[in-house]
Parts: sequence; structure tokens; C-alpha cells
Amino acid sequence: MCIFGAVDAAEMRLSEIGRTVGSCWEEIPEHFPVSLDEWVVMPNHLHGIIIMADETPLATADALPVRPALGAIVGGFKSATTKRVNEEPRMERSPLWQRNFYEHVIRNEADLGRIRQYIVDNPVRWAEDPENPNVIAGGRRPLP
Repeated sequence: MCIFGAVDAAEMRLSEIGRTVGSCWEEIPEHFPVSLDEWVVMPNHLHGIIIMADETPLATADALPVRPALGAIVGGFKSATTKRVNEEPRMERSPLWQRNFYEHVIRNEADLGRIRQYIVDNPVRWAEDPENPNVIAGGRRPLP
């Protein structure tokens, strides 16, 4: 289901739900000591780089610094997005997210550059994306 919008002429056109997803993504640094790098909302998923901030850890009750787990950040984002979408009476209530998420630790500048470019190019490659429901399984060709 492509409820976040559609790719048109290799450019992502967000639906109202897609704009809500983007807004919630941009708010992540307001809730966690992280910053955001390159990201894009696609018709039925999101790609993004979260930079974990080592310098500003959260403090626990016993004053030991802890960095929030990536799973907690992504889970909070998914929860907030779903809640916000479901609060809107004119928006359809349907599952927004799959259960898990894919993560990759970026270890160097070359890796960062490659992943940034992958995110930027994602709308251009939508016709071949395995997440595109119009792609034939295995053949990765769009249906006519």
C-alpha cells in the first residue's frame, strides 16, 4: 500500500499522511539527543540517517549517562506518527509500519557518502524498488 504518496517524474509527491510522516521524522531531535542527516519519505517506507550524539547522553536516575537505543528512537517515531495520523478524522486508519526496521552502522565517510546518495536517488529508482507493489517479484520490472 502506498499511502505516503507517489513518485512522479522521479520526484516524491507526499500525501497528507506522507507529510505527517516527514514532520514526525523532523521532530526526532526534539525528543532524543540525535541529529538527522539525509532522509526521504517514499510511497510506502522511509529511508533516513540518524546521527547518534555521543556528547549529549541522557541521564538515568542513578546519574549514569546512557545513549538511547536506535530501536527506542525508531519505535518512538513509528508510535508518534501512527498516533498523529489516527487522530486526524479525515485520514484513513490503516497500519503505517512494518514490525521491524533495517539498520546499518555507518563506519566512515565513504560509507556515509554512498548511503546519502542511495537515499537521494531512491525516488529515481522507485520503478525497480522491491518495496514498490508494481514490481514483479524476482524480475524487478514494473508492471505495465
